[in-house]
Amino acid sequence: MLRNLGLLVFLLVGGAVAPLTVSAAPKSTLEKMRAGTTQSKKDAIKFVLVNHAESPRTVSIGAQSYTLTPHQSLAVAAAQGDQVIGTGEGFAEKGEVLFTVDKGLKGKTVTLN
Repeated sequence: MLRNLGLLVFLLVGGAVAPLTVSAAPKSTLEKMRAGTTQSKKDAIKFVLVNHAESPRTVSIGAQSYTLTPHQSLAVAAAQGDQVIGTGEGFAEKGEVLFTVDKGLKGKTVTLN
């Protein structure tokens, strides 16, 4: 009987403390984090990159880098204003800005030669 009472007290105290630990972060911070995440997904522009060259091509979009093998296509989502930079073989030594992502690219196919 005493063990059951101890278990009941433990569960009641644990249940009372749990909501306090979950809501420890300030509400204003959580709302901004959620808004930022939703905003970036909403503004992402999706397009397809196709490598028509006979050699691999590497491109960087924002902080992400992609290597496309010959004749490979890749669906990409990027923020408006991100620069697509070609690096490695077939491009300038330090990288070459190929284009800037804008709304006109939405749903389009871009060919790398």
